[in-house]
Amino acid sequence: MFALFALILAFYITVILVPLTNRLAPVFGALDQPDGQRKIHRVPTPRTGGIALAGGILVPVWLWVPLTLPFKAFFTGAAIIFIVGLLDDLFQLDYKKKFLGQFLAVTAVMIIGKFYVSDLGMWFGYEIPLPPWIGIPLTILFLLGITNAINLADGLDGLAGGLCIFIFGCIGLLAYVQNEMAIVVCCLIIVGALLGFLRYNTFPATVFMGDTGSQLLGFSAGVLSLYLTQAENSALARTLPLLIIGFPLLDMVSVMAERMVEGISPFLPDNRHFHHRLLKMGASHIASVVYIYILQGGMLFLALYLRYYPEEWICLAFLLIAVPILLAPWISFRFGWKIGRVSSWGEGWADVLGRNTFERVQRGCLGALSFLLSVGLVWLALSSVPRFQSLWEPLLFWMVALAAIASYWIRRSLFPNMVRFSLYLLGFYLLFSTQGERLAFLPVPIHIYNYIFWGGMALILAVYLLVTRFKDLGVSTLDYLLLLLVALIPFLPMEQIREFHPGTIAGGMIVLLWTTEVILRNGRKYWNLITVSALVGFIVVGIKGISG
Repeated sequence: MFALFALILAFYITVILVPLTNRLAPVFGALDQPDGQRKIHRVPTPRTGGIALAGGILVPVWLWVPLTLPFKAFFTGAAIIFIVGLLDDLFQLDYKKKFLGQFLAVTAVMIIGKFYVSDLGMWFGYEIPLPPWIGIPLTILFLLGITNAINLADGLDGLAGGLCIFIFGCIGLLAYVQNEMAIVVCCLIIVGALLGFLRYNTFPATVFMGDTGSQLLGFSAGVLSLYLTQAENSALARTLPLLIIGFPLLDMVSVMAERMVEGISPFLPDNRHFHHRLLKMGASHIASVVYIYILQGGMLFLALYLRYYPEEWICLAFLLIAVPILLAPWISFRFGWKIGRVSSWGEGWADVLGRNTFERVQRGCLGALSFLLSVGLVWLALSSVPRFQSLWEPLLFWMVALAAIASYWIRRSLFPNMVRFSLYLLGFYLLFSTQGERLAFLPVPIHIYNYIFWGGMALILAVYLLVTRFKDLGVSTLDYLLLLLVALIPFLPMEQIREFHPGTIAGGMIVLLWTTEVILRNGRKYWNLITVSALVGFIVVGIKGISG
């Protein structure tokens, strides 16, 4: 629970800071202007989101992560990267000055942490240690490359942030397996901050992370992945970061190589990136982002499955993925292939069913979803068994409820997002903490209740979505990202998480994500049954946690 609360803190810090930093953008000239060519957005957009993102990451890391020597080094380097990124967002530094700042950050990590890549792992049965004169330059090259790879991937709304949720989620899972809890907490803090930021950054974005955010994320991904795989007691493959940070790294290397072949500076911006080519192939903005999410998700799955394999397996897997990814846009351009768009379907359903019947089915399904979800979550809260390790942890649940209520009075536009996140958090906790128990007030096993409750909700939701032709779902790339992450949970090759029944949690969370979205988007009032039930659920969980 400790790590979960660190995620919550990072989320709320970021959600609160983004609107505040947006107000500073016009004052300091930090508005990203559209150019009609390389940039996709059409209106001036603040690029101050990285400041909020950095606050959501660095403050909880300072408070929650034990500042051992490696993490003192990480924090120092991250602070330098933050300053360099902020200066770039404000004053548009050239690439030489940016590289100098990044080099200082990387050097600080290596000197303070007394750290460099000292081992390339097992190749064809032979261990390959690296002397300092090879390991130090390789470490600098790798960290500089990853820092800029994430920076260059920040080309579509929600793309870099979503990729980083995948990356840090994978690093956190591997760290959990290796019992590196400091890295686990650090990764969850970053994921929490990204979830808060992506609510503003999904298409159409109202804020960009800028170089402040993208460089900090890239630097953090590089350092934490090396900390994990280069640890002396680590059984993980040393080249695993190739797959963990696979797509951004692959995209950067391919684009820079193509520029150099044509005699162009590899550091000049253009529209050769993979996401630009997907758009040229006819993919929509959201479809392009989701497609890249899927590619990165595939690489991470390979990283999880091959984590203990020899290094040549890792590199072979990376190459087998890299070749078709690189060739697909070129072949499409060469032969003029386009990505087909799914045409509208289900037209005329209202005429077939009858307009009154059609509307009654809509209202009936929506009312049933709202009532069942509200009652079901409260019932699960009453049936939950506290899994807290200290008294202040249930108090934090009350603080989440109070923060949601406060957002209604302080900034009402934040209130739906606060309620949405509170429902996600409450649902996850209840699915996690009610397995193997009996339902309150009835002698029914919880797992039977979960099957009936979530299965029934899924059936009603499916009818509603089919009747409305998914128009009221209104999902963003963040919702697709969360859905994809939840759907992958049962297939993770981690025996350590089997005890938590990930299939039940995943199925329940998928239903909760889409049901919550449908209800909140159709709600005409801020205060309704689902909002009250979420707050009641938090209060019940807090009381049960305190009482024991």
